[in-house]
Amino acid sequence: MAVGRRNFLRSVAISALWVGFGKATQAQAADQESTDKFRRIFGAPNFRSPDETLKFLKAAQDKRVVAPRDAKAFAVYLKSTPLGRAINDPAAPEIVHLAQWNAFALDLTAQDHTTIKPLKPDPAKADDSDPSYAEQLGPHRSSRALAIMHLAMFEAVNTIYRRYKSYRDVQAKIFGAIQAEPAKVTPLTASVRRAIAVSAYDTLIVLYPNKRVLTEAMFRLTTLPIGDSEPMQVLGSAIGEAAARFVLEERKYDPQTKQFGDGSEYMRPPVVRNSLDLEPTYAQIFSSPTPEDWRIDPITGLPKAIGGYWGHVEPFALDPANLHLPPGPPAATSARFKKDYDDVRSVGGDPNPAPLGARRRTPTKRTGTQPNDALDSTNETFKANFWAYDGTALLCAPPRLYNMVATSVATKEYKILEAPDMARYLALINICLADAGIAAWTAKYKYHLARPITWIRGHQPADVINGVANGDWTPLGAPVSNGSPEGANLTPPFPSYPSGHATFGGALFEAMTQLLPLPPSGETRFKFVSDEYNGLNRGPLGEARPYVEREFASFEAAAAENARSRIWLGIHWQFDGDDGIDQGREIAKDVIGTTLLKI
Repeated sequence: MAVGRRNFLRSVAISALWVGFGKATQAQAADQESTDKFRRIFGAPNFRSPDETLKFLKAAQDKRVVAPRDAKAFAVYLKSTPLGRAINDPAAPEIVHLAQWNAFALDLTAQDHTTIKPLKPDPAKADDSDPSYAEQLGPHRSSRALAIMHLAMFEAVNTIYRRYKSYRDVQAKIFGAIQAEPAKVTPLTASVRRAIAVSAYDTLIVLYPNKRVLTEAMFRLTTLPIGDSEPMQVLGSAIGEAAARFVLEERKYDPQTKQFGDGSEYMRPPVVRNSLDLEPTYAQIFSSPTPEDWRIDPITGLPKAIGGYWGHVEPFALDPANLHLPPGPPAATSARFKKDYDDVRSVGGDPNPAPLGARRRTPTKRTGTQPNDALDSTNETFKANFWAYDGTALLCAPPRLYNMVATSVATKEYKILEAPDMARYLALINICLADAGIAAWTAKYKYHLARPITWIRGHQPADVINGVANGDWTPLGAPVSNGSPEGANLTPPFPSYPSGHATFGGALFEAMTQLLPLPPSGETRFKFVSDEYNGLNRGPLGEARPYVEREFASFEAAAAENARSRIWLGIHWQFDGDDGIDQGREIAKDVIGTTLLKI
């Protein structure tokens, strides 16, 4: 990501999710001690004498990690990308326009997890927070936002092609709004490319209003070269506008108040500066926790219960009464729990943590702990980081990762060649992810199971295993990529069971299995480059990460490794992953079996 150079030295994009907790805490009138804690955790840089993190971020931004914030720079960036160059061709296929808007939306989600303001607001200003930060923060909110945008694009394209059933009769409403007979709306009379652009634009400016300047630049780039006739573009615009309006209406969006009534703003406070203000604190959710209950991470002390109200959100396709909830974690006295406890206790530790706060050296049997270990399939530490995308600066949350996998495979190994099919594919992928987020977070707060760090530290804390006492056990933690050392060893601020990564991954790979044109053999081998290892980003301790392309033998193998990665990080139990995969698969089967069906 690149930012305007005049603004850059004012701030740094370090671990944006967790910086935002500091802002949310301030918005809730937290005391100065709490504010100082956040500053200590995330380490405000010295802007007069930039440190290595600051220098790295400027270099990474100049190289383009995600889209620039400055509108003029953004326009130049767009025209320089392969998709941007393709779109400049008036004859660019419709599918290229779909791909460009998908890529742009993913860039916006990465922007949304990156702040370019100082950690501590200027006391001389009423509000010095970053208005473009945290509009749809976290895996749950970003998955919902992406589903809304891709569903609108699908309805716009499908209104013209009419290959698939509409979502909740949105298409009939579109025809009513544009006052046209279906027989007179075809790819020869309506500009599909214009419909794509308008439907995407009209949803994104609602979901990310403070990034509107970038969305406007994207809209200009994608619409100016369109060579369709004026009547075709007028009709395409009307279709795109109606598609966006009626999809937003399905989510109970009120354009007057600019609020959603779909449960995503449940318990909305009087003042909302960003989406973190919509998230409850730990104390609001758990007043009398037991030792088995999820508790605040003792390493970072982050006070939020992210997604604590997400069970109130209306699913896109699932029956709210059947979210395919997992059966619940095994009893603490069971053989399964004992096995998985010994497993994460053995492989999830950090043998070389930063010497800060409550972190302690924790020997591990996980491979790949040495600096020169090969980054290959034998390296479990590398594989743990590969799938992370833990809501951090320049990367966003897991839904961005899974969209990148879905689009990469659909444009390389198992190609979808036509726009109506790609529009449906992207819509169904993102509906599956959004409903997986709703279902997984419902289960998380239903069972509210402790994470490994608080369970291990809280049960027999004096017991010593592999040279470290339970009370000192420190997980490798979610990699706060592009952050400061004080963000290392972090456990995400929500309950353990089931694993969100595993549920998302189970849904993703099941959906891809059902939707992609696979060969008769059923082979699902594919290659992928994670932004955790794209040659630009860094780990939480500042270590540069190289560009690594990996190959997976199958979707099933990828789903299993994606889930297992969270145990290697020491932040989940294996049963979190196993049951999460199962839940995700059932969600995808349900969604695809009932939604946007072929006519």
